Amino acid sequence: MRYLKTAIWVTIVAMVVGLPMDYVFVRFKDKRVAKAVSECGGRMRSIPIWPIGTEYRITFRSPLTPQQLDRLTELNSLCGTVAIAFVDCELSDAEASEAIDKLPKCLLIKVSGNKSSRLKVGP
Repeated sequence: MRYLKTAIWVTIVAMVVGLPMDYVFVRFKDKRVAKAVSECGGRMRSIPIWPIGTEYRITFRSPLTPQQLDRLTELNSLCGTVAIAFVDCELSDAEASEAIDKLPKCLLIKVSGNKSSRLKVGP
C-alpha cells in the first residue's frame, strides 16, 4: 500500500512539473519553426491540441531550394500532423524528390486551382 501511495505522489509531481515544461518547449519549437517557414516564404497556421499534438498547415507559393529544405527539416520532429501545400507552383521531379526525401514525416500536397494531390515524383 505504501508503494502505491508513493507511485501516486510521484505521478502527480511529474505531471505538475513535466506538463508545464512540455508546454513551454512545444511553444518555443512552434515559434522557431514558424519563423523558419516565414523566412522561407511560407505561411504556417496550426490547430493546437496540446498535449496530444497539433495540426500544422503550411503553404508555399514557390518551390523550395535545397538550403530552405535543410532549414525546414525540423518540421519532421513536430508532434502532430504537418501538411505542406505547394500552391500554384510547378515543381520539377528533382524538387519534388528532394522535398519528399527531406520531409518524410510531412504530408506534401500540390495544389493547382481547385485540385490537390499528394506530391509524388513523375507523372
